[in-house]
Amino acid sequence: MIKMIKIIDELNLENGSNYKKEVLTKHKDNELLQRVLKMTYDRVTFTYGITMKNVDIESQTIIDGEPLNLSQMLDSLEDYYCTRQLTGNAAIEGLSTLLSQAREEDAKVLEMIINRDLRINLGKTHINKVFKNLIVKPPYMRCSLADKLDRITYPAIVQTKADGSYRSLIIDNGEVTLMGRSGEQDDFPMFFNKVSTLPDGVYIGELLIRSLPGAKNRMKANGLINSDVEQEDMFLQTWDYLTLQEWNEKKSIQDYWDRLVLLEQNIKNCPNEIELIEGKIVNSYEEAMEFYKVQTNKGLEGAVLKNLDTPFKDHTSPTQIKLKEEAVSEVIITGYQEGEGRLVGTLGAMYYVSSDGLVEGKMGGFNDETRKEIWDNQEKYSDTIVSVKYNGVTKAKGKDTFALMFANFVEFRPEKDEADNLKYIQDALK
Repeated sequence: MIKMIKIIDELNLENGSNYKKEVLTKHKDNELLQRVLKMTYDRVTFTYGITMKNVDIESQTIIDGEPLNLSQMLDSLEDYYCTRQLTGNAAIEGLSTLLSQAREEDAKVLEMIINRDLRINLGKTHINKVFKNLIVKPPYMRCSLADKLDRITYPAIVQTKADGSYRSLIIDNGEVTLMGRSGEQDDFPMFFNKVSTLPDGVYIGELLIRSLPGAKNRMKANGLINSDVEQEDMFLQTWDYLTLQEWNEKKSIQDYWDRLVLLEQNIKNCPNEIELIEGKIVNSYEEAMEFYKVQTNKGLEGAVLKNLDTPFKDHTSPTQIKLKEEAVSEVIITGYQEGEGRLVGTLGAMYYVSSDGLVEGKMGGFNDETRKEIWDNQEKYSDTIVSVKYNGVTKAKGKDTFALMFANFVEFRPEKDEADNLKYIQDALK
């Protein structure tokens, strides 16, 4: 069988994603390759509770006897590290011993797996296109829209709709992972160091930057966060907490109120890095909308209304409702139109389409800085997802498709890998 390091080297002969997918397709029947990819990038299924930073690689000496092969080493990871049979210093010593018992090229692959990076410059979405559903996406509980308001029972809790970039902060025996909705991960060492002492579990919220507060700074702040440039004043505004077991099982049967109480207790020693989102117990829809209006008057996005007994599940929750007077949905960029008058030579409008192809048209609403950025980097933004604000959906003349009324650009959504369809876009207005 071809050595794993050779396949990794082959993937790096060219940088294009199409080339890399061709290489993966060529090795599609290689079960060990699938296992290596999954154990590296699937943080939902596999957690190890250890990093390479404390392992003394230089002092390792090969133990006499037949070297362990890569499959045997992966078995050890699953049997002893994923199950937490080895933790702390015992885990560090055990990993050092394990690496010393392997050939150099296999030890190198194991180190990359522990570091969660095979250095092949290929995202999880592309891997899953070749190996369907190989990399499990992290659980995400979406909000329902106003048509589910009859499912709310009072008293309920209403909370600010955060203006940041969605993240799940995973703490596992001091090991920190910060993960977006599609499973992409950030590397923010200063932030990680500050939150590493939090109790184990998953803290769900949105990353923000204190020096760039409010909706008017949202695009700039999220742009900095999603560019992987660490900001000293970034923090997580959080609204939910799961144990590691609940995260792995993608569900929690605990009432939301109980999770919220535990969350508040867990974060009290990290007030600058992680804070509880603003919320209020309400006894009616009218009270919830009063809270909503206070938040929007501050320039924030809105509010979310939740039942106090809402369980967590990887789905669209019927008891967690977005409160909005204006609709925002996600669409795919398909093309560009040059401006006229003073806008000649730059972006005038941008064409979009929904995920099912039933909603299409063009949007405006760009400031000059954004116009220039998009116009100068058209290839970069084509086929990517953006948020668009609108106040109606109308049937396009002479077509079987629909269009958004008064469609205006809101922001880029690099953390998303799926746009909305016609039904969602229509329901968002209800």
